[in-house]
Amino acid sequence: MESKIDSPSPPASTFNDRGGSRSVIRCDLKGYDTWVALSDPYPTPFAVISERNQTSLDIAELPEEEMFSFGALYETRVASLIVRHSDLIMSDSCAYVGSSRGSLAPMIQTDLDLIYPIACFSPLKTHIKENALCQKQCRPYNYEVAEEFFENNAKLPEGERALFDKIIVMDCVLHVADMRRFLRSLKFSLAKDGIILVLHRAGALTTLPLFSRAKEILKDEESDRPYIDIMRTLQNVRCDVEWEIETAPIRMSQSKWLFMMKNRFPSGGFLDNCTDSDVGYGLRELIEGILKYQGPEVEFYDRFLIVSATHQLPSAKIPIIQRSRDKNQIAHLFNLPYKLKVDEGVEKILAEQEAEGKKKNYSSK
Repeated sequence: MESKIDSPSPPASTFNDRGGSRSVIRCDLKGYDTWVALSDPYPTPFAVISERNQTSLDIAELPEEEMFSFGALYETRVASLIVRHSDLIMSDSCAYVGSSRGSLAPMIQTDLDLIYPIACFSPLKTHIKENALCQKQCRPYNYEVAEEFFENNAKLPEGERALFDKIIVMDCVLHVADMRRFLRSLKFSLAKDGIILVLHRAGALTTLPLFSRAKEILKDEESDRPYIDIMRTLQNVRCDVEWEIETAPIRMSQSKWLFMMKNRFPSGGFLDNCTDSDVGYGLRELIEGILKYQGPEVEFYDRFLIVSATHQLPSAKIPIIQRSRDKNQIAHLFNLPYKLKVDEGVEKILAEQEAEGKKKNYSSK
């Protein structure tokens, strides 16, 4: 393979094969086809330039407590955002829905000093993968299947349901099979004054340093199910919805970020759907690309969409008057008939007042 790379350069006419992605190693058609048979998929430009077209990288291992954590700075910021958007207090009963890898539930429990332990759930697809991984490692997996629990809870009579003051859905709402059915079941498990808080990394908003293949998958997922569907679905199940775009700072070593990407973290469909070769070439792309001149430490922001939903307030049964710039509409307001039903006691008082008024008028004459 090295002898073909060191061979004389081909004519300029051969440097446009499929957008130029393979041109730097093309010598002659026969020799090039033989090389492709030995290495499939085709090498990316970053791998060829470095003359190390390989998917196995020497990335240092991390302690178990640091494997899937963005650090104290990030977690403190996210905790403050959760408190701000959900009004979470110590006495609230809280449910957390998301992946167990990098879960924020322990941080929320300890940093906010919650009295009651957080109930943890994971979507079905995530649950199957992580439960199998825990069984291989002989570790317990304490997360329940979110869809199963909340749907069964919604079927119970109103007085027997488990109700939560706050339900936090961390970057997994688009990964459930039926989002409308899932959010509807969450609403039935929400206390009267409770709040559903959805944190979602939208593909169009992400600022994480991802490799090209991950961005493509994330973009495809976003085109199939845009993040605006979250707000629309919550409104369709009769929730009052507010949303905001927030950011949280991330500061860590470059090797730690590469280790997380290698192990498909942050957990989500855009990394779970990448093959081993996609991840290997992607890490090489980051090393030879945007992370090449960053130094041993990197700093960036995690930008996500925060959607808060509450039970829909009952419509007020009183007249509501709104201002209007249309003069024609304003003119009609003065001709509206107003009627008020009164009982017998009020009619008697009105009759007495009317009689007294007539007497005064008669005596004055």
